[in-house]
Amino acid sequence: TFTFLLVICVFSYNVAAAEKEKEMEVGITEHLDEYLPSDITLTDHTGNVVNLKKLIDKPTVICFVYYRCPGICSPLMNGLAETIGNTDLALGKDYQVFTISFDSRESYDLAEKKRNTYLKKIKQQDGSGWTFFTADSANVAKVTDALGFGFKFVNNEFMHEGALMMISPEGKITR
Repeated sequence: TFTFLLVICVFSYNVAAAEKEKEMEVGITEHLDEYLPSDITLTDHTGNVVNLKKLIDKPTVICFVYYRCPGICSPLMNGLAETIGNTDLALGKDYQVFTISFDSRESYDLAEKKRNTYLKKIKQQDGSGWTFFTADSANVAKVTDALGFGFKFVNNEFMHEGALMMISPEGKITR
């Protein structure tokens, strides 16, 4: 009887854990005061493979999108471009922005096209501090997990939220 009860409890726990995990797939789970892993590699909009953590040497804004998004990604990046254009801080000198596609099927040439589109919207900034990235599925998982960005693929589109993540020059997640 005890063994049967134990099996039922373990089964119930696993179902509950699976349900909780399923619910948490889409959304933001803050990882404040944690540091980015040092083994995340991305491909920038010029096709160069780079280490994310090594690029962070000043306050950094990370924006997760997918470049073919029919919904929230374009308004998010439009708002970001407007803010960049209206701030007194110098992009590339005082801070930098990394836009990272979480769709591993997207390539760096699409990232370059999107970058060119959004750089045209920036007033009084040269855009040198705004880099657009793509990555393979393993590195997408590493970076989104590290920053607590949950998304899922449903009906040929991604369900996701829009958010900007702030990283300190030391690679610490601050907001």
